Formats: sequence, structure tokens, C-alpha cells
Amino acid sequence: MVSTLTSSGRYLHLVLFVFTLTTKGNGFEVQINTDTPAVEIGGSLNVTCRTTCLDPNIDMELKPGLNKYCLKGNNQETCHIPIVKKWDLPMLCSVTCQSENNNQVEAKTVIIVYNRDLVIAPHPKAMEINKTYQLHCTGPRVYPNNKLHLKWLRGNKVVKSVNPTKPAKVPDNVTPLVNILNLNASKADDGQVYTCLAELDVDTNTTKEIKSSSVTLQTYSFPKPPRILNRKPIEVNEEATLECEVQNVYPAENLTVTWFHNEEELKSVTKTSASHDIWATTTWTPQDTGLTELTCRADFEDYPLNLTRSHNIAIEVYVFSEPVIQASLTIVEGKPVNITCSVFNVSGELQLTLKNGNKSLPSESSSTEHTIYHTLHPKMELNGQQLTCEAKLTLQNHSEPIVKQQNITLNVQTKGNGFEVQINTDTPAVEIGGSLNVTCRTTCLDPIMDMELKPGLNKYCLKGNNQETCHIPIVKKWDLPMLCSVTCKSENNTQFENETVIIVYNRDLVIAPHPEVMEINKTYQLHCTGPRVYPNNKLHLKWLRGNKVVKSVNPTEPAKFPDNVTLLVNILNLTASKADDGQVYTCLAELDLDTNTTKEIKSSSVTLQTYSFPKPPRILNRKPIEVNEEATLECEVQNVYPAENLTVTWFHNEEELKSVTKTSASHDIWATTWTPQDTGLTELTCRADFEDYPLNLTRSANISIEVYVFSEPVIQASLTIVEGKPVNITCSVFNVSGELQLTLKNGNTSLPSESSSTEHTIYHTLHPKMELNGQQLTCEAKLTLQNHSEPIVKQQNITLNVQTKGNGFEVQINTDTPAVEIGGTLNVTCRTTCLDPIMDMELKPGLIEYCLKGNNQETCHIPIVKKWDLPMVCSVTCKSENNTQVENKTVIIVYNRDLVIAPHPEVMEINKTYQLHCTGPRVYPNNKLHLKWLRGNKVVKSVNPTEPAKFPDNLTPLVNILNLNASKADDGQVYTCLAELDLDTNTTKEITSSSVTLQTYSFPKPPRILNRKPIEVNEEVTLECEVQNVYPAENLIVTWFHNEEELKSVTKTSASHDIWATTWTPQDTGLIKLTCRAEFEDYPLNLTRSHNIAIEVYGKHAG
Repeated sequence: MVSTLTSSGRYLHLVLFVFTLTTKGNGFEVQINTDTPAVEIGGSLNVTCRTTCLDPNIDMELKPGLNKYCLKGNNQETCHIPIVKKWDLPMLCSVTCQSENNNQVEAKTVIIVYNRDLVIAPHPKAMEINKTYQLHCTGPRVYPNNKLHLKWLRGNKVVKSVNPTKPAKVPDNVTPLVNILNLNASKADDGQVYTCLAELDVDTNTTKEIKSSSVTLQTYSFPKPPRILNRKPIEVNEEATLECEVQNVYPAENLTVTWFHNEEELKSVTKTSASHDIWATTTWTPQDTGLTELTCRADFEDYPLNLTRSHNIAIEVYVFSEPVIQASLTIVEGKPVNITCSVFNVSGELQLTLKNGNKSLPSESSSTEHTIYHTLHPKMELNGQQLTCEAKLTLQNHSEPIVKQQNITLNVQTKGNGFEVQINTDTPAVEIGGSLNVTCRTTCLDPIMDMELKPGLNKYCLKGNNQETCHIPIVKKWDLPMLCSVTCKSENNTQFENETVIIVYNRDLVIAPHPEVMEINKTYQLHCTGPRVYPNNKLHLKWLRGNKVVKSVNPTEPAKFPDNVTLLVNILNLTASKADDGQVYTCLAELDLDTNTTKEIKSSSVTLQTYSFPKPPRILNRKPIEVNEEATLECEVQNVYPAENLTVTWFHNEEELKSVTKTSASHDIWATTWTPQDTGLTELTCRADFEDYPLNLTRSANISIEVYVFSEPVIQASLTIVEGKPVNITCSVFNVSGELQLTLKNGNTSLPSESSSTEHTIYHTLHPKMELNGQQLTCEAKLTLQNHSEPIVKQQNITLNVQTKGNGFEVQINTDTPAVEIGGTLNVTCRTTCLDPIMDMELKPGLIEYCLKGNNQETCHIPIVKKWDLPMVCSVTCKSENNTQVENKTVIIVYNRDLVIAPHPEVMEINKTYQLHCTGPRVYPNNKLHLKWLRGNKVVKSVNPTEPAKFPDNLTPLVNILNLNASKADDGQVYTCLAELDLDTNTTKEITSSSVTLQTYSFPKPPRILNRKPIEVNEEVTLECEVQNVYPAENLIVTWFHNEEELKSVTKTSASHDIWATTWTPQDTGLIKLTCRAEFEDYPLNLTRSHNIAIEVYGKHAG
């Protein structure tokens, strides 16, 4: 850098030049050099013209209106432009060389001028793969505009570059350059950075980057809704597997696929293939017949779009019990026997067929749709053959029939010649330990009868003419075969036998323990172990849901001997549902008596409780929040049941916040709350928990929300702006967290900022013209936070009031203070630059004033200000300016100090909302008053009149009402109400303040006694009484009472302000009333809450 002392004694600092343009003339050359080939609008520039002529006349012609400082040397001239305010910068250097016969040579160049306003238009947050999108980038302003190249880069690779095809002739004709990139979104674009880069072509092999901005894309694929693969009918109460497919999903890990039945979520398992197909499989046990709608729902959650697609299907659920074929166990040759083929429970069109091998047997006319009858005429060749009962069910929406079969094997015996033998019992089934009567009868008239019963049985037998009856008083054996052998003398001593087996049972039925409460959509097993029965294949063990059989079991292979009997177990696989809450399930044991009737021997029931809490809470709010501004936070807990037993609470720093809980029809729960008081990343927790249902289950979600401070922007300028007289405009934000960008605008045009501007305040020198009168200037503030991509924008406007300037003279009004207290003193001076003025000071009528005139000024002293409105007008007529008249006006702020804070509760309950009312002093003009609430030294709320009053008598006192959600941090906190005046400068004037100190407490719930179990008399027991979220804990006393007599207790305080008290040894039996009482004493409120409980005290029993 070169420093040169100028004739005025100031140093002119010049930097080393880098850009040169040379023109050659006759015998000498002319060069134009600049320190940069391109300059930002508002920046500075150095231009030098050099020549090889030894005796030159150098003439530098720059753009008119530029402020420049030039320095001439022997054969060069350098100009320094401190602020470039023009877009076109043509440079012309003309040199006339005396020693070259006064030849003239010119050199010209144009400097590139630019700003850095590069904008990428908003685009979809997530782009669908294989769809075409456009990325719009609008480049900065550049002149000459053909020097700008606007490029899109994918990573580090240029994918599209644009450059103006036709350069604009003048700067006002420049159209912003736009680069539109057509993008076919792909999987490879997920997480890909695209950058818009603005570069200048500086007519060399190099370019100059002036601005860039980037976006990171997110892509997804979800081209088709789910497809359900299962369409076949399903049998009621039978577990079925359903599969749902979602093809070509990306990113698969962000897609949730769920099955629903009647809007109730089913438990499902999800798997993903390498080609991004997703399958969701659920196992479902339908419990009702008919067309049942099922839904497969697929949705993206927080990616960053919420997109849901679903597929519904109606599946036919049918009931189709096993066919039953019945006939006598003993079939005698030649004696007709009835065969029945039945289905007892069925939905749909049923077709029954009785078959012998492949041959269909005819049905009798008395047959029905559900039972067919056939009369069989037994022959010995049928012995050992199988009869089949075949059932075909045809459903309305399914073409192929469903087929089930049941078989029996025929046992045909030969018939005696002319006589029969029968065995009868007084019951087909007898309980172990019960009594039994057995009778053998025959049609033979002269029989020899032999009754063979189980050895070891005590029996009493009585014989008659053609029968024998035996009485068994106590059945002690499990197997009771009965054999009756008859030899008939009159039938040539022919012998014929008959036998039967009596069913023996007990009533030992046991349901195994199960979870006290079952989670909906999870599978559980209900185990029921049946009683002992022999023959064991006679036992049917059934589970009933209400009055409806949902599962029945029967031994597949009967045991040959009683010792081989394994107890029958019926295991019901149960997918818990909302409908099961309070549902009674019964295990029923029945005996099959080989007739159309059964015998119930035992039943036992359980009542279920179910709940749903499948996912932790989900916090819906993620946007930043402004400090001290009330914000609504929503926390969602989906598919909760029973919702009334779930408590959802918000916490900040482990301190519970006041919240409101709402329950929707689909059992979703939200809680809303919060006004932050500190900036930065703040962690909040949404906690959801079941209380006493009968499980304690807690789940929570944490989120870090950025809390920022961003005070309103302030734009300031003189109230009176005179045409042609430069005026300073400031645009400021006084309190902010994060990266701030300030812009001063006139309409849509950004005004340049001066070099003295800072991050929080920018300055602009305005050169007023009358056409600006009435136009608005805007102070625009953009706050960019670290963890949030979109800026937060605030604006403040002022309207310009431009007055004409007198011809050659000005008028000023000055006061010794911009604001005066009512009853105070004031000095007002009017000055003018006119040399022969006629001055007229117009003050408020009724004021006592003492005025003193000088050559070109007049000063008035007001000893006591008694009026609220103080307009000041100074009118000057200048004789030497053709008696031109110029006026100037101002208004003095008048105020008092009457500030009042309204009474408030002496102590405030934490998580409740209160209001602090502050009424400000009287001020005119009233829009100059700012009334602020401070928490400590920090402003938490500021108010200012929105519309100024036209007259002092129309003043309404300004009130600042601070909505305060009391917290633990507010205990002992000082809140101050401050009244300040806005003096139309960067300063304010405090006129009065007043403070209050808060006291807070928390005592949200009465005590809760944790012990409820019975207590043994004279045994020392520990009783616990919990008082949650108490503050300040040291001011709370917790005491136990028995019959209003205080018991000795010990108090403990936890970090979370929970308190317990322990005590007691009972001395009397029976129901004993105990009370846990909690009370604040002198804090400064008296508040008592208690909880009573009746505990059973029992005595000791011998043995």
C-alpha cells in the first residue's frame, strides 16, 4: 500500500493496483488501473490514470454524483471513491501531450458493480423419486449483467450454468438472472447438496465468486398403496396369517406398515427386501362371523412429510363346526339302526352327505339342512367298514366349497337265536366316589345269567326271572367295564354276551394364572386343565367367550388304561383387544354321553383387563419459540386404552408445567402449555403414565427446543426532514440471539449500509427529495437460528415527512430537554441562518414565558410547564431572500411519574397463571411512552400505544399486563415495571419504576397413602404417605393420626420434593381408620389437605 500526503495535510491511502487497461497513442501510452475489476455496491474503489507522456494534461472523467478524492502527480492522477453508490461506473481518462504536438489519447473501461442478494426459492421439503422438480435460483444484481455466471452444482460438479444472452444497455433495464434446474428426483439425491454459485467473469482466465447458497434434498418413494395378498375366507376363532405388501418404498426404515380391524391396531411383524419392498404380516383370530373389513395402512412419520396410504379388504369370516356322525356302539346283525350325520354350528349354504366308501347313502325324509338320518340294516360283511359324514360349506363370496369329514368304524355283532341281552345303568357317567346301579336284562325265558363287574368293587346284586341288578355304593375304580353273559336253555343253550363301559370322572378343573392386565394386540395363552375322565375320549374341554364357544378340545387318541390318562389341557391363544376389557372367559368341562346330549361337570371363569400403550409420546412441536411468548406445545400419545387412566404431563427441568389434557375418539391424548423465560436449547419432556390400572407404566419423550430472543426492529430518523439536507437513518435490533441480517428498504429496493454499520445496527445517509415525501422506509430483520433452516422475519416501518428547504436559509428549533415533567421548566430557542430575519415564536396559549431576541435567534424561558401539549412553531421571514417565509415545528414530550402496580396474591401456586398489572404514568404525546416488565434485569414484556391520542384529554392510561405462569424459579424473583420515554434517538429516558418480589408454592394433590394391605396386630409396620411435587418442602408438615391422636412419625424429603411419613404398631383388630395430614404453616398461607384410609388389622391364630 502507498500513503501520500495531500496538500490539505491528510493522508490518502492507496492500495496496490491489480487491474490495468492500456491505450497506445502516437509516441505515448495511457493506462487506467483499478484496485479491483469488480466492486460491491457500497464498497470503495481506487482508480489511477497513468501515461508515458512527460508533460501531460490529464483529465479523469468519472460518473457524475460520485463523492471522490483525487490526487495528481507528474504523469498520473489517482481518485479514491469511498462509497460506490452507482451501478454503472464508466471510467474515461483523456491525456493531451504537449511534447507530442498536443496529441490527445483516451483510455476507457467499465468497472463491474454487484451486490450479494442470491435467493433460492422454496422447494418441497421431500421430493418423490422419479418426479420432476425445479430448483429456482435468482442471482445477485450485476452491471454489466453479462459478466455474471449463475451455476448449479451437484456436490462439486457443475450441472447447469446460465449467463445473460443480451447485455442490458443501462442498469435500470437489468432483469435478475434466474437459473432453473430441472431435477428428476432419485434415490441418489437423498441427502445430496445442491449449491447455487454466482461468479463474475473478470475478462481473464479467472473468475470471482461473490455468493453461494446450498440446499440439501430429501427424497422418498411411495408410488403405490399397500396390497393385501390374502383374500380367502377365514374360520371364526381360528388363527389366520394375513400379509400386506408395499412395493418400492424409500427410505424403507421410515415407513410404518400397520394392520387395523375396526380402527384397532393389530400386532404385526415387518420385513424389508433388498429391492425396498416391505411386507407386514399379522396373525389374527376373528371372533365374529360375516364380512369383516381389515385395513393395511402405510405411512411415513416425520420424514419430513406425513403421507398415509391404505388398502381395505372385506374378508368373509365363517363358522363351520366339525361334522358329527353318531350310531350305537354295538350294532347287532339284522337289527335296523339309526345313523345321524350333523353339523351343529355353521354359516353359509351347507350340503351333508353320508357315505360308505365312495358310495352315497340315501337320507330319510325327516333330514334337515344341518342333520341327515339314515337307517342301516346291518350285515356281518359291514363289520369293520367305515361310514363317512361329509360336510360341504359354500360361502356367498367364494366359489370353492370348504369340505370337512368325520368317520366311524362299524362294529356288527351276531344276534342270538330268538333272544337279546341288554345292560342298563341309572346314569351313563358317575363321579368317582359316587354310587351306581347296573341291570342286565334278557328276553330269554329260562336264562342262566352271569354279571361280570370290575374286581374289587363292593356290590350288592339281586336276581329276578330274566334280569339281574347290582348296586355299587362307592365307585373307587376309574375303569368300569360291564359284561353280562346269558345262556338260554330254550335256545339250545345258546350263549350271548353284551358289554358296556361306564364313564368315571372327577371335578378338578384348574385355570392357570394369567397376567392381571393384558396389552392390546399382544398374544397371550389361557391354560385350562380339565378333570380326570375315563374313558378320556368322552371329555370335551371348551373355552367360552361370554356364551359363545371359541375353542373345544377332545383327546385325539383314547387311553387304553386309566393309568395312561394324561390330563386334557385346552390352551386358548388370545390376541388381546379392546373388546376383551371386562370380558368373561369360561372354561367348561362336558362329557359326551353318545347321544345328542352332553353333561356339564365343571366350569370356571376369569375376567380380563386390557390396555393399549404401544408407543411412547410423540412431541409434535419442533419449531423455535420466542422467549417470554406464550407457546402451545402438543404431545400425542396414540392408541391409548383406557384413556381415562392415562396421565400426560409436561416437564421442564423436572418441574411439572401446567397442562390441559384432551382425549379424542381414537384414544389420542395431547397436553398443551408453556412460556419460556430463558434463551438457548431448552429440554422439555412429555411423560405419559398409567396410574393404578392395575399396572404402573411410564413412557416419555424428550425434545430440545431452541428458545430465542428477538426484539422488534427499531427504525429511527428525524421527525422533520428537509429537502436536500442529508439525514441519518438507523435500523436496529437491540436484543437478539442467533445470526442477524438487517436490511433497510424503500419498497422492494434495498438501501446501502454505511461502513460504520454493525451486526445489530445499520446506518444509511438519505438525501431527501420531495418525491420521497409520504413514502415508507422498512427496517427488515432476519434471524437465522443454528438448528432451524428458515429465518424468522420482523419488520418496522416509518413514513417520510420531507419539507421544502428555504432559498438559501434554514430554521431550527432547539430545547434544553426533549421531555419535561409537568410542573418543570423549559427553554426553547429558534435559530436561523438568515442574516435579516423577522422571527415569530408561537407557543401554547396560557403559558407564562420570558423571551429574549438576538440577531438571528430568539430564546423563550417557561418557568412552570402547566400544559400537557406543547407544540412549538417558529416562523422566519427573510428580507434578503425576497421575504421568503420558512416554518419549523416540534412537539415537546410532557410527563408525570405516576406508576402503579396493582395488588397481586401474596403467594402464587406453581403452574397456575396470574397477571401482574402495571399502569404507567401520563405522557403526551402518549406514543412516546414504553412500559416494560423486567424479570431481574431482563425485559419480558414491553407495550407502547398502537395509536397516538390526538388530544391530551383523550389519553387512556397505558397498562402492561404480564401473564405469568408461576414456577419454582419465580420464588423470591423480583419483577420491575419500568416507564421509559422514546426520545427519537438511540437513547431513552427512564422516568420511574416500581418492583414486586414474588413468593410461589406447589401443593397440587392431597397426600396419597401407599399402604393398603392388612396388618397383623401388635406387629410393627411401616406406613408411607406420599405428597408429590411440594414446594417449598421445608414449610410442609406431614403428620399421621389415629383416632385424632397424633402418631410419632419421621419425615423425609426427596430431590423432587416428595415427602413420606412412617410410623405405627396397631394394638386392636378390625377396620382401623388412619389419617395422613399435610399442611403449610405460615408460608404465608395456611393450607391443609389430608387422606383417610381404613386398614384391616387381624389377630394371630393358633396353628
